[in-house]
Amino acid sequence: MNTFDKLREKKQTVIDDIRASIRYTPNRETDLLAFMCLYIKSDTEQRVEILTHVRQCMDGEPYPNPYQEEFGYTEADVDSIDRLLEEYLDRLQSGVENPREESETVSERISQINEACSGSMLDDWRYERLHGVINGAVELAEARCLTSRN
Repeated sequence: MNTFDKLREKKQTVIDDIRASIRYTPNRETDLLAFMCLYIKSDTEQRVEILTHVRQCMDGEPYPNPYQEEFGYTEADVDSIDRLLEEYLDRLQSGVENPREESETVSERISQINEACSGSMLDDWRYERLHGVINGAVELAEARCLTSRN
């Protein structure tokens, strides 16, 4: 396994952690409680819809994820960051003239995606790990450039 593969593994660990936060497994008892909390906190006009979801949950019918509103990001947002990082690692592994510039661009794009999600996707732990991947790839790419010049 080469070092770019190790960076991909580190990236995947963070991506999996981000996804785990938004993946939902229905549980009728806890979901009923969540719907009731939503009901209490909601405006009058939203309560009818919430009661419909409570009824669906009680009757064993399909119902929406009651925790959906807690997260400001979706699977599509996570996919965007995952794809962005994969393409970045591919570019650096294949060789680019200015790896530092590539890293600045990818870091900026990640920040933009996170900001579009109200900053809710990436906490400090996730940012640190993603930037470790980004910086590790730069170091590998620069080391390759030096080796190929000699």
